[in-house]
Amino acid sequence: MKSCLKKTLVVFALIMGAFSTAGAADKAINMKVKLDLAKTDQQNLLVFAKQLRENTHAVRNLVFEFTDSKDISRNMAPAADSPNAAEVIYRKNYPNGDFYYLIGDLDDDWTKKDFSRYYSVAKWLAARGFRTIINVVAFTPDLQEAVSNPHTSAIVWNSHGSNDGAIYDSSKKALPKSVFNKNRSKSLKYILFANCYGAVSTDYYGLRKSKMQVIGWDRTVSSEDLFKYLFSEEFDTDLAQALNVKMLIKPKGEITL
Repeated sequence: MKSCLKKTLVVFALIMGAFSTAGAADKAINMKVKLDLAKTDQQNLLVFAKQLRENTHAVRNLVFEFTDSKDISRNMAPAADSPNAAEVIYRKNYPNGDFYYLIGDLDDDWTKKDFSRYYSVAKWLAARGFRTIINVVAFTPDLQEAVSNPHTSAIVWNSHGSNDGAIYDSSKKALPKSVFNKNRSKSLKYILFANCYGAVSTDYYGLRKSKMQVIGWDRTVSSEDLFKYLFSEEFDTDLAQALNVKMLIKPKGEITL
């Protein structure tokens, strides 16, 4: 294994060792793990992600930020003292912006197979100019941050949903009705309600008349429905049209462990 992966796994191990203490003290851990898909060993990552998800009593949120150094044009970066240098570098590295995948209340209905498929989609997106951010223990403030982030272009919210359209964060609390409209970034063009009755959520959260691409099912759904869509050309086309960009449309290979 590469040294960068060893360091990541050491961090995971230390945090896992702190779970019992954190849980007893009723304290929460915030984690953000940056992953270079060109270097990360996905099998070890999936094992640790599963363990971390199962300890949600000790985790405030767990964020994986996926990039791919093979697809980043670092040689195109401007001089550090250039005006707006950080923004220029960001836009060159991630021309399609930030893609958020936020996971709320799923009653721990969580499998290694599910995360392997999240990983596959993240890898596909990272190779196509997105910075891909997956938060597997998402709360209302995390969604609010994603909605208002000037770099956000797309959001997938994955959780339970009720037949009135409400969706639930990792504390099992319904998200406020204003959450998708308050301080919404102009760059946000695509929202997928990956929950039961997602089409009803469009009305519940005041997005029916939005100019964004807002997608959801009008029935109960499972993770199989979600990934059937995410691995389809329909998703590729929907996203490209929403962002008004040309994207290479080809099958996304699913990682199997």
